[in-house]
Amino acid sequence: MEPLSPRSGENARNEFSGPTAYQQNGEHQKQYNYFGIPTRVLVILLAALVVLAIVAYLGITRLLVPSVSRSIQDPFHVDVRAINEDLGGMTWVFQDAISLDDQEVIEQLDPDPSGSQVPDWNYVDEQITDLGGIRVPLFCADPESPCAGSGKYQIVLTGNWDQRVRIRDIEAVVQERSPAPSAARVEIQGEGVENAESIVFNLDADEPVALALEDGLLAGNYFDGKAIHLENGEPIPINVTTYSGECWCRWEIIVHISTDGIEDSITVRADGTENGPFFESLGVYPEASDYVLDYEYDYMVQRFVEVG
Repeated sequence: MEPLSPRSGENARNEFSGPTAYQQNGEHQKQYNYFGIPTRVLVILLAALVVLAIVAYLGITRLLVPSVSRSIQDPFHVDVRAINEDLGGMTWVFQDAISLDDQEVIEQLDPDPSGSQVPDWNYVDEQITDLGGIRVPLFCADPESPCAGSGKYQIVLTGNWDQRVRIRDIEAVVQERSPAPSAARVEIQGEGVENAESIVFNLDADEPVALALEDGLLAGNYFDGKAIHLENGEPIPINVTTYSGECWCRWEIIVHISTDGIEDSITVRADGTENGPFFESLGVYPEASDYVLDYEYDYMVQRFVEVG
């Protein structure tokens, strides 16, 4: 290989002569500077402005919209317990047809198997339940009207906020409706009427509202001109009663609250949570003819006899 001549080297130098790398970078840097602010600093400033704009928007939204989601700490604790109160009587309904053998068991059922002259209604309950009967509490607000099937619960709300919580309304929402059981009814009639203060819901209504119960009679909307107030740590027991003559209902309640101008609605189900199992209530039809079989306890012969 022949060595490069000086001329060739000079041509090469002329060919590649031009701005140095340092000069090129300098011009590139000047090209992307604005108002004398380096690009990196400008990006940081723009990002900070975007964050401030978002924070300002959220703050204004919170001021303008009083109904917001509640904090991590719920406004109250909830405890729920079922109330088994039959107003002096007992009722069972059957979803499935009763066999002839089981009919005979009911008709010969002795409420006093020990001969103590005192009926053992717990024993009767066990025997009928073993046959497939479902015991149903009754709601008897009007002595002149047939009793209806009922669900009865005591819901204890305990305040959990430093601020006083005002319960503006409670509503029942039926999530599932099925026909009430109608294969058979077995009944020990009672003469009691409702006497405990309670919020009552008619589950046969399209939109059940909270009704007041005063002196055993229904008396209009419970929350008309009235509210329930919860103080921090204070438990408030609320009796909730439902009634139906036709519905096997699965339902929940919605508690509407307000405090310091903020409103919220909280769902309560049978286990005291928002997402647990529904409350459940069985209707009892008013007439014996609504059932395939209907038995009533005869106090004279101390046996269940078929009605109709």
